[in-house]
Amino acid sequence: SMIVEGRVKLNPETVRALHNQQSGGSILPILWSVAVVLLAVAAIMKWM
Repeated sequence: SMIVEGRVKLNPETVRALHNQQSGGSILPILWSVAVVLLAVAAIMKWM
């Protein structure tokens, strides 16, 4: 259930980053979403 919770938390951030990328054409939202995903994966690895 922890992994599912992590994914649910990630979804709004990823969607927001994608919307920002489409409207602004900036690479920063992509970098932010990648960083968030990496942090979530690291946290999941620690819990398992």
